Amino acid sequence: MKQNTDLPNNHETTQQGAQQLEKSSLGGGNFWSILCVIILGAFIILAIGGYAFNWTWTGFRGNTLWNWLQLLILPVMLAIASIWLTRRPQWQKQWTILLIIIGIVFIVLVIGGYAFNWTWTGFRGNTLWDWLQMLVLPIVLTITTAWFSVEQVTIDHTNRPLTQTSETKEVVNRE
Repeated sequence: MKQNTDLPNNHETTQQGAQQLEKSSLGGGNFWSILCVIILGAFIILAIGGYAFNWTWTGFRGNTLWNWLQLLILPVMLAIASIWLTRRPQWQKQWTILLIIIGIVFIVLVIGGYAFNWTWTGFRGNTLWDWLQMLVLPIVLTITTAWFSVEQVTIDHTNRPLTQTSETKEVVNRE
């Protein structure tokens, strides 16, 4: 039986579709990037106004670093996990350096907050239990998100479910 060579095979079609999807999502991604920058800019303006110009209607004045950490740790960790898991980047040396710097700054802030009574940190008076309440939920949710993402069933171009086996690796390597 003669094969029709004019039609692309499934592998070529899958690659072309993935490339078109990537191109279209990049264009749509610019909108979301711009929107996020606008929202972040507005938030920074409101925070500066609340602290520096005493805009009491913002409710920012009087909040400490502890309050900001309670507000931001969960969404930031989940956003980072989501980006990390969808893009699957290779670990880079710069990220290790960034994590070390963040760790050092955090340690300095904790020591300053407790030992030198830096009141703006809001750390003094918080117990180990308070720290666990603030940190455990974001860590557990981030790890759970990562675990479910890794354990997700992969589908190849024939729509057969594949588990994470050598067969999956073969399909991924072919593409």
